[in-house]
Amino acid sequence: ACVPTRTRTTLLPMSYHVSVSGNDANAGTSSAPFKTIQKCLNLVQPGDTCQVLGGTYNEALTLKTSGTASLPITIKCESIKACTVNSGIAQTLGTSNHTHYYTIDGFRFIGNAVTNYATLYFGQGTIWSATDKTLGNNGFILRNCYVEGNLKFYGHDNLVENCEFNGKNLWDNGVQDWYATSYNNTYRNNVIYSYPYRGIWSMDRTDNILIEGNSIRDSGKCIDADGAGTPVTRFTIKNNTFTNCDMGIELENTFESLVEWNVFKNQNLAIHVSGTGNGPDFFTAGKIEWRDKDTHTIIRN
Repeated sequence: ACVPTRTRTTLLPMSYHVSVSGNDANAGTSSAPFKTIQKCLNLVQPGDTCQVLGGTYNEALTLKTSGTASLPITIKCESIKACTVNSGIAQTLGTSNHTHYYTIDGFRFIGNAVTNYATLYFGQGTIWSATDKTLGNNGFILRNCYVEGNLKFYGHDNLVENCEFNGKNLWDNGVQDWYATSYNNTYRNNVIYSYPYRGIWSMDRTDNILIEGNSIRDSGKCIDADGAGTPVTRFTIKNNTFTNCDMGIELENTFESLVEWNVFKNQNLAIHVSGTGNGPDFFTAGKIEWRDKDTHTIIRN
């Protein structure tokens, strides 16, 4: 069978199908699916979908073609966590060049490489700069996934929600974004556990980060908003539950941020504020609210 080819007159998005019982020489239709997910990823264009049937796919995946904000590329398992991608000692999923706008839904990603690369790495193949906000690999949605390993972003307008991250006490950090091109990122309603260093780590000039509704446990720092020698700005950290972490939240050179309605259980230290401002103002009107008059950061409820 011939693989369908896209021409300049093809305007409608295409849907390809993948099955462990398929064949990469097939047409990629529901009745003649591909065998590998990578075969589908080699063909997709903006707006296209890879529909993946349940099973275990022993392959390492690379995203090569960008979607757009209005026409993202979708990679979707037929049912939540029914599709396992196991890359062995290779990186499980990564980007190539300036790759943007993907929705990835319902997969189990199993990584065995603890060093060198992240299990999921949305930041490869692009120019690196600590200060340039125009760079990065952007517009990724990771939803309803299980990740045995870790995730790194170098880019903006990304969303991770309803996922489970298991560090197995092997990977130092769970979810990470960094540098100025990482802004407008959202981490919502995830379960993150067993990372010796940090559950979520956002560092070095990141901006407008929302961390909401997550359950993070059995890690070093549950959340590290880490400006270190540079600022991080406009964090909102709310409605999270932290259990059995050495530290619940680290705010280091964190400006214009809000921390509220979080629950801390069995922490050595709930919240640590460092490197910011010249001292707090306290307000006690029914509840204690901490405001730093120089950094405009608020901790309450």
